[in-house]
Amino acid sequence: AALMLAQTRQAALYFRAPEALEDLLVPGICNGLGAAFAGLYPGDSRPRGEIETFVAQSGHVTGWHTDFQHNFTFQLRGSKRWRVKKG
Repeated sequence: AALMLAQTRQAALYFRAPEALEDLLVPGICNGLGAAFAGLYPGDSRPRGEIETFVAQSGHVTGWHTDFQHNFTFQLRGSKRWRVKKG
């Protein structure tokens, strides 16, 4: 039902993985990329990071925003145009 509503209104769907899954996977992904420091909070070494899924139709535009973490993106289908602004 949510997918049909999103398609009708040309909206996007956004899902976040359970925290336990993030804690399990994010440090390993960071280690595999040679960026182990990025998967843990400084000082107490708790896992940090989020796994999120964003689904949108062709032509969807997300307004300018700032994310509180760095992004690592997997594009499964289609194309995406990124516009990056100096911080």
